[in-house]
Amino acid sequence: MSARWCYFFSLFTGFHKTAKAVTVFPFIFVRSKDEIIPWIITHERIHIRQQIELLLIGAVLLYIIETLYSLLVLRLPWYEAYLWNSNEQESYRNQNNPDYLKNRKPFSQFHYLMNKRKFTHKDGAVTYSD
Repeated sequence: MSARWCYFFSLFTGFHKTAKAVTVFPFIFVRSKDEIIPWIITHERIHIRQQIELLLIGAVLLYIIETLYSLLVLRLPWYEAYLWNSNEQESYRNQNNPDYLKNRKPFSQFHYLMNKRKFTHKDGAVTYSD
């Protein structure tokens, strides 16, 4: 069942074929049991914290606004626009730090709104290109 929910919610981001997990407060949907690995869970738990702080609807609105800005103003390709969002910036850049949520300050997502970095990721490893 979780794989179907993961697929359904990832349709909204356009990554329904590659999404390993999707978070919709208060749930984390994973595609398969094989995807329950520490860095993915940390990544998704960061999203839960963001959604709590912005009362879910605020997180959705910020995601839409940042995506539209990235696509229409910056003219980034879809996947780069996805990675340019502050919620993904915070999650990807801290997913390999298991203690991040213990030390994270409230509304830390806004730090990443103003401090963007270009990066790529594969199997949990994040590589910066700037």
